[in-house]
Amino acid sequence: MSGDSALDRIGECPECKGILTPQTIRTGPFNCPYCAKYIRPVRRRSYLWLRLVVCGVIAVATARLHGWDWSFLIFVVSFYAVPMLVLWDTIVFKLFPPTNFEAVAAPFQTLGINKS
Repeated sequence: MSGDSALDRIGECPECKGILTPQTIRTGPFNCPYCAKYIRPVRRRSYLWLRLVVCGVIAVATARLHGWDWSFLIFVVSFYAVPMLVLWDTIVFKLFPPTNFEAVAAPFQTLGINKS
């Protein structure tokens, strides 16, 4: 933990205060490499709206450029929007990584066998 430089440090785990680096974080929920708690990056609501609007506009423009009529766009735009959202996440996540993280519940329920 002490070998990480200040440039590699992005944030810290909200549970154990472990240092999170670009190599350890993911776009969605992930396990902390130090305490194995389930955490996720926190983005502002304005960022999420901007992401949705920009990707939606690009998806509609791309569908129109490929010759789809306006009446069919409601059915076709998601085929262009989903890859655009994935592309946005990979590019913007590398350029502007999140700095705030929050603990979340695991997506599945366990019996708690490993709890002490």
